[in-house]
Amino acid sequence: SLEGWSLVSGFCSTLTARSLASSTDALFGKTLLYMKETVSNSGDAGVYQLTNMLSEGEYTFSAYVRLLTEIVGVNGTPGVFLKVTDTSNNVIAQSERITEKSDEY
Repeated sequence: SLEGWSLVSGFCSTLTARSLASSTDALFGKTLLYMKETVSNSGDAGVYQLTNMLSEGEYTFSAYVRLLTEIVGVNGTPGVFLKVTDTSNNVIAQSERITEKSDEY
């Protein structure tokens, strides 16, 4: 299930996201988050998770990502990325964007 995660749609987005049980495709464990977008100018569509406020300090956020197709964008900068925001939606940190297909994570 996608418990704890919410879908956010970008401009003209057709993004779908679902939990997928697959011990052969998941890098760790038996479940993965499968996302599919069919519109090239969908903006910042994706999934997000709210967390409790973290105490001051340095943190590392990471994700294992594997793209099944190249990502081509029309508007803005395409790609899969992590973004950390505060409660006012101010961006605190954002990772590089991954756009190239790969058979590995």
